Amino acid sequence: MAANERSYYAIDFNEKEQVTLTSKQFLVYSFLLAKSKWNPSGEKHYYLYKADFTPYLFAKELGVSRPTFNNAVKKLISIGLIVENKNYFIFRILKSFVPLPIETIEQLIKWGKRCKNGGYLIPIFCGLYKFFHYCR
Repeated sequence: MAANERSYYAIDFNEKEQVTLTSKQFLVYSFLLAKSKWNPSGEKHYYLYKADFTPYLFAKELGVSRPTFNNAVKKLISIGLIVENKNYFIFRILKSFVPLPIETIEQLIKWGKRCKNGGYLIPIFCGLYKFFHYCR
């Protein structure tokens, strides 16, 4: 991450545990989760096959450098948001996250490129989405 990037987003796994991510790390997490698939049988989780994991193309699609993308993935693995297995990655779902369609993520990425902390558009959108459904 850039040395001058100081904004962090607190994420709750549960009421007792929080993690902080930069906007770009949250952007990478959201993007990878949107690219993943749901495993409904047995262990219920999102996963992404390593064969489908293309850091160069993903970084280009996100508009970040490959080192930034790779560092974000390393951070996400180190804090347990992503679990790396032999053939695939498993994604830990956050209470504050709503799995969004990839089309929505792509649109938010386009809008986010226009401002300094554009990665925050995704958590803001997730929060609004949850609030809307909670108020129904």
